[in-house]
Amino acid sequence: MPIAEISPYMNKWTVKARIASRSQLRSFQRKGGGAEGKVFHVEIVDAGGGEIRASFFDKAAVGHYELLQVGKVFTFSSKGAQVKIANRQYNTTNSRYELTFDKGAEIMESSGEIAPVPVVFAFTDLRAVQALRALPCRVDVVGVVKEFRPVGTVRTKEGKELAKRDIIIADDTSSSMKVTLWSKIAERPDTDFEGTPTIALKGVLLKEWNGGRDGSLGDSSVILLNPEGLPEAARIQQWWSQGGKSQNLTPLGASGGAGGAAKNAQRVSVSEMRRNAELVSDKPSCLQCLFGWLRCRPGSRASKYLCTTTLAPSQERGAHTSATKKWMRRATVPAASGQAGRRCVLPCEAASRISGTAPG
Repeated sequence: MPIAEISPYMNKWTVKARIASRSQLRSFQRKGGGAEGKVFHVEIVDAGGGEIRASFFDKAAVGHYELLQVGKVFTFSSKGAQVKIANRQYNTTNSRYELTFDKGAEIMESSGEIAPVPVVFAFTDLRAVQALRALPCRVDVVGVVKEFRPVGTVRTKEGKELAKRDIIIADDTSSSMKVTLWSKIAERPDTDFEGTPTIALKGVLLKEWNGGRDGSLGDSSVILLNPEGLPEAARIQQWWSQGGKSQNLTPLGASGGAGGAAKNAQRVSVSEMRRNAELVSDKPSCLQCLFGWLRCRPGSRASKYLCTTTLAPSQERGAHTSATKKWMRRATVPAASGQAGRRCVLPCEAASRISGTAPG
């Protein structure tokens, strides 16, 4: 049966599929202690282009790791398999589900062949990557290799050495992002990355780190250099050659902001921030505005609320100093606002805007 028909509602099934990718066999510590665990996963594809991710744990992982070689064809049955909803944080296959096999798995090598199925990408441009909120997640990206660094090694918690290489990619949104390549992908020769080639990356793990957004790519991911037949790659290469390489590129920042630039942001008042927002500029600007932390407690049935400060804005945090009292002012919201009778502790400037008095 096709992979696309696998679901938790089918008790018996058998699929014939080719191993498209395989991760490294790794060890992990169980929550709450206990024996060390083993895990790896594969992504399999059938003749119709259906894909699904299959994970193997402990005895199943040890028993099947050497068997399941990339490019070989196997039959997979439902015995010893659990079908569950795919975790999109780690899974980029086109199936809604994913598989977990235990030690009772029935997997046999097949003598038949399955022709390679073209890799299907769902590209997200780097500006849209910047706007993503649910992190970590996996994305497909395409760009130009603007920079690359030599291969290095890092030692894992298990004492193993892994190859590591950082590359910087850019696209026609004038954005750039660092992507870390791991293991065999990182060991590709330097010549593969020379000359600013276009690169298509499938299944990049996106995380926020050290004030920016970085990608990570392991053995189970797909990397294509100077891909043919991809209009997105051709468009970006044309942009790069027609002036994109001389543009100022904006690195991806954390939480939809401007990354490390926020650390040096100018501190301004609310009114100054509003004036800056009205200025038209082609460059982002970072501003800081200091507020007090408010805690509102339910009041009477008339929906009146009393708001009190729980964090002072000055360095004497939590102390009721004269400076703090001057910075804060109690104000009553007028009836026109629709919240008549609501009393709040606000910064002097905000209080004066509401009540019509000059800040103290």
